[in-house]
Amino acid sequence: MKTVLIFLVLLYGVHCSDKIHPKDPCTVVEPKAELTIQRLTLPVQWVGGLYWNKDGKMLGYPDVLAAKYHMWYKETGKTDQIFLKELAGHQFKFVLPIKNKKGSYLAAVDGGLRIITRSSGTYSVSKPVLELKDKHLKITNGHCDPKGRLFFGTHATCNSLAKLYKVENGELHVMNTKGKCFDDLMWSMDFKYLYVISDGGTIWQFLYDMDKGTLGDHPKLAFNIIEHPTLGTTMTSIETDDNGTLWVSAKPKGMLMNINPVTTKVLQSKKLPVGSPSTITFGGNLGKDLYVGTKMSCPLGSNGEGSVYVVSGFSTCGTYDRPVVWPN
Repeated sequence: MKTVLIFLVLLYGVHCSDKIHPKDPCTVVEPKAELTIQRLTLPVQWVGGLYWNKDGKMLGYPDVLAAKYHMWYKETGKTDQIFLKELAGHQFKFVLPIKNKKGSYLAAVDGGLRIITRSSGTYSVSKPVLELKDKHLKITNGHCDPKGRLFFGTHATCNSLAKLYKVENGELHVMNTKGKCFDDLMWSMDFKYLYVISDGGTIWQFLYDMDKGTLGDHPKLAFNIIEHPTLGTTMTSIETDDNGTLWVSAKPKGMLMNINPVTTKVLQSKKLPVGSPSTITFGGNLGKDLYVGTKMSCPLGSNGEGSVYVVSGFSTCGTYDRPVVWPN
């Protein structure tokens, strides 16, 4: 019997995308990985949402305050950039490709969404196609579920509480959550749960209905950074892996944490080269690299802030981001 199993593994191979998400991550967590960190890019002011394009082997990200979109190519190590003059003076937070529309992208700008179109090597930016009713709110980071629904959070202001939003079929929906800030979000790899960083200090686990695209009414606390003061005070971004655990960046200590959402325990932490991580995403071959964007807080990024880093050495793997579905 063992011989047959070994033959099947050799014949078909084992891929991260084929693994079944465990029911209880605390029973299956792998040993701590020996992680290494490498700086990939020159600094920008503020690295926005990272998107790994697995077909082009390219990592894309906006410079939030500079109206620029950067593209780092894994095979050459080179970075190209595009200046989008229509976005000058705005906060440009993330970009996602639109499914089945080559050369079209949905961008989060201030408190609305715009479409970026590439044609004959030039880029154009539309007027807002969707805008939040509350003009005081600013979009944070966003991701799509497998059906192309876009979820994103917002920052609160003195006039308004932050909200969590969903975009489906080109329509904007307010989810049943309110707070000071929703910094980032990501689904478990079986899409039974949506994890949301709230107010930088806590992670909440919502039951997720994939058919309806709705959240459960009674979220569970998956982590509270107040209980771990040596790791930082504010969480900035979140990813999930195929072990059912969470990977989270935190400032001002500049930490990367691996968290078990069942026990709320920190399984592993890794010090980053800078104290200001802004966003993370899995990518690379089979999703085994974790890319970390950072924000500049000193002149010219002389200490490495504002650069993108790659963390390698994972025995587990994460999920790739997905394109957004947008009506014709």
